[in-house]
Amino acid sequence: MPHKRGADQAGGPACLEEPRQSLHRVIAQQYESVHDEELATEEERVAEDDLLKQLLKKIFDKTWKEGARQRNQAAGESRAHVSGLFEGFFGGAWDGTRQGFTDEPIQWGCFHERGRVLACPGRLGDPFSRVEVDTTLSGLSGWEVSALQALYERLAYGPKLDYFVGDAKFAMRHLDFLTPGVENIIFGDCQSGKTAEAAFAAWCSVFILGCLPVVLVRNKGGRVQGSADMVRGLHLMNQRVEEALAGAPARDGRPARPGLCERFPGVDPERFKVRVLETDDAVREHLRGSGPAAAALVMLNNAPKLRRLMERCNLQGAMRWFPAQLVSDRRGDGTWVVRYV
Repeated sequence: MPHKRGADQAGGPACLEEPRQSLHRVIAQQYESVHDEELATEEERVAEDDLLKQLLKKIFDKTWKEGARQRNQAAGESRAHVSGLFEGFFGGAWDGTRQGFTDEPIQWGCFHERGRVLACPGRLGDPFSRVEVDTTLSGLSGWEVSALQALYERLAYGPKLDYFVGDAKFAMRHLDFLTPGVENIIFGDCQSGKTAEAAFAAWCSVFILGCLPVVLVRNKGGRVQGSADMVRGLHLMNQRVEEALAGAPARDGRPARPGLCERFPGVDPERFKVRVLETDDAVREHLRGSGPAAAALVMLNNAPKLRRLMERCNLQGAMRWFPAQLVSDRRGDGTWVVRYV
């Protein structure tokens, strides 16, 4: 059987700060180093599968030993943890009791699919749960992504607003961002929590979709309408994020609620909040800054304001106009495709 260079090395242990994602990546790299698309006979494919199982068993042993050392875990506890990850990746091809591979061939198509980080793996019946998490804007990594998944589930499937009667939840969970050509529109009656819906959609856009949300409002408004109301709604969403992570005290007849920080010690709620931008100067300062770009732009839906989205500035601050459309290329490298009109 053809043997690719590097196939005799089992690879190093996975990064323990993000065990599932990094372990999946190490295994995928090992598979790519060994797999040969031109294998023609069943005997060759079986031999390749056996070789991969031997190499992956070495990765298993290195990973649990390194995990026990770095996390100061007992050997049995570390082995059981890594074995659970392997069982999740390989299904029936891995024996969790024996902690080794079975005679069943590895289904690599299923393995690659299981490596995707989805918004809400526990509720895949809803379309938005199957969206892959994009951390381009948030800058989250490792265990923070797991905390993000738990946070999304708590916000999306908890009460939409505490004072609502019944079991109202956000509509975002039903929106479809996977089917090409689908346009997602949410209709809401008066006093149905439309501002909260828009704020949660903006939060999901930043932390799940990795896209800068532009929230357009019809007028500047007063205290309870227009841009002022939308800005307040985004700040209230940040408050809900704080309470979901850090916990909420008892108030207004409701009992105290524990936060996700108990599951994710050391989590920083500020890392999961959206910065609200209202002025052109704030947008410019934000885009020129360093660090995560987790922000939402609130602006009036009129021609002068929309033109500002098409401004191009040089370093001296002079402006030129380029009528264009911005289209995300979704390559994950932080760049955008610009289609000029």
